Amino acid sequence: MLSGNSEENFGEGKGTVDNATAAYYTALKYYSEGKTEIPVNEFCKSMSANFQGSKTYSKDVLSSIAQGTAFTYDGEGTVTVNAGAGDSLLSYFLGEEQNSDGSITMYGVWKDWADDIEPYFVALKVKAGKIVSYSQVDSEFNMNFFDGYGINILPKLSITLKAGLSLNGYKSSAITYRWSSKALNIKNEAGQKEATYGSLYTIPSSKTSKSVSNGRLTITAYVHDDDPNGNGYFEVASTDQTVNVKNCNLSLSYRHFVGNNTEAGKGTTLKAGDSYWFSLNGADFGWDFGNGSGSKRQTFYKIECKLNGKTLTATEVEKNLKNNELSIGIGAGGGCPNRIITPKKSGKLTIKATLYRNGKYLKSYSKTYTVKKFTVKKTSFKSSKNVKGKKIALKWKNTSGTGYQIQYATDKKFKKECKTKTISKNKTTSYTIKSLKKKKTYYVRIRTYKKLGNTYYSGWSSAKKVKINK
Repeated sequence: MLSGNSEENFGEGKGTVDNATAAYYTALKYYSEGKTEIPVNEFCKSMSANFQGSKTYSKDVLSSIAQGTAFTYDGEGTVTVNAGAGDSLLSYFLGEEQNSDGSITMYGVWKDWADDIEPYFVALKVKAGKIVSYSQVDSEFNMNFFDGYGINILPKLSITLKAGLSLNGYKSSAITYRWSSKALNIKNEAGQKEATYGSLYTIPSSKTSKSVSNGRLTITAYVHDDDPNGNGYFEVASTDQTVNVKNCNLSLSYRHFVGNNTEAGKGTTLKAGDSYWFSLNGADFGWDFGNGSGSKRQTFYKIECKLNGKTLTATEVEKNLKNNELSIGIGAGGGCPNRIITPKKSGKLTIKATLYRNGKYLKSYSKTYTVKKFTVKKTSFKSSKNVKGKKIALKWKNTSGTGYQIQYATDKKFKKECKTKTISKNKTTSYTIKSLKKKKTYYVRIRTYKKLGNTYYSGWSSAKKVKINK
């Protein structure tokens, strides 16, 4: 479309349109008027009238320009415009802005129907009636969807959307939008209400599916086409997003941490001291619509945990929380809200989750769990005595645990020379401690442990005092 180096012609801040570009578009202008043989003085005068390039466009300037399919100059008195100056490009004016230096920047969009290229946007700077520069500008089709998750709509209800095609430095008020979706029974039909830039479009409840479904919602940006042979509008951009018509059915599920792994949780009974990975099912981020971004961001959800009258509330701001009754850790990203909850004491734990949309209440769900402190039955020594060989022989009562732990030290606080022996069989009720030091006094105690995924311990027995004399 442009002569010469397109990067220079389109480059931002290049100052002026180059001579080759001015000549090309002058030839294009004459071609559109049906003129093919133009006196060179007239041709140069037209260049000077429309473009701010050289101080004066002359025969010498025209002779220095590389000629091609657009035009040829015989070097004397005539410029011949070729059929190649015509092409399938269509240009549409979008709007203009007044600049502080007295110039005007005009914005437009180009489309090549023959090659079916993507439309691209340009800024034409005009001062004192002359084109100063011509550059391509960046564009972005903005939709306030939550990208990656689509958007959810409750059956029989409506939702408001906003569209906008932003040009670098300019927002076009000339662009309008059309909305269509087979899944939502919204047709891209003539006479449909159109939304201008920045306006809101509400999917009407009468057209929204009354049952659960999913599909794609297509939004098209376009400008009006006044050509009587056209179709009434000229599409400049389009996007589509996943739309789900669904019920917001909330529920809680959890996984129980067992060692370094997790197991699917069952029932509503939890154990104090254990950690549980709770997920708020049905609260996928397709519901997080209209809650804003950046400093204006409003929370999508709150998870309130209440145990023994004390409450911790987690939001989408990921941070660890704790009090004397429980703690809430960070969960995993994506999918649905989730947190790691560890109740520290027994009692009734109520978890209440609330969702918000457009900063307003959408739906909530709560469930109560019973937190129990798991107890393991204690045992005690039946006998503990020093036997020959600097040993202590121990016997204890059998309990219903998995096994036992024996601890011995040279002080009653079990700090000095403290060692622990684990007995892994419940039926074992005796053990001999060896390699002790003669004339030293040892303190010995025992406790029961039980494995139920995690390991739970009973309290320690009272300590027995044994002096090594043998």
